[in-house]
Amino acid sequence: MPTDEFHYQLMERLEADPEASHRQLTEELGVSVGKTHYTWP
Repeated sequence: MPTDEFHYQLMERLEADPEASHRQLTEELGVSVGKTHYTWP
């Protein structure tokens, strides 16, 4: 299960670039695509 810290990082990153793709986010945050899909708002 993703942590609150990961949720915060994801939200912060999406705020900076709302058009970011799942793949871009996984590369920048160092997580799997599945984890990003699971926590996508």
